[in-house]
Amino acid sequence: MEHRSPVFTIFIYLCALLLAVLILAPFAWLFIMSISSTNDLISKPLRWWPEQADWSRYQLLTDMTPNTHGAALMSALKNSILVAAIATLAALVVSVPTRWALSRSSAVDWSLGVVIGSYMLPPVALAVPL
Repeated sequence: MEHRSPVFTIFIYLCALLLAVLILAPFAWLFIMSISSTNDLISKPLRWWPEQADWSRYQLLTDMTPNTHGAALMSALKNSILVAAIATLAALVVSVPTRWALSRSSAVDWSLGVVIGSYMLPPVALAVPL
């Protein structure tokens, strides 16, 4: 293992921290918006943190009586999890035998694995941070 200078190690950690902040900042802003009142969101200058946290939106989503927002959310969440599970199983059924067959071939270089691996990140995972 090669020896890295402490300055380079600190630089790498700072870059990773910056990347984490850039990716997580939109999620934090979405959370702040979800607990802010409408007046806080439309005020000029903008209030970055609400004066009074408004949890009523979350109370609506946790109400499980029929024909409410919470029941609709749980139904949609159940359908999404079912579709994601079926898609994952289908991808595994196709990809595992394919990768096994490619690993047996000496003509296929490691670069094919890098190309295939780069497509494994779903584009929707980058939608909110971007």
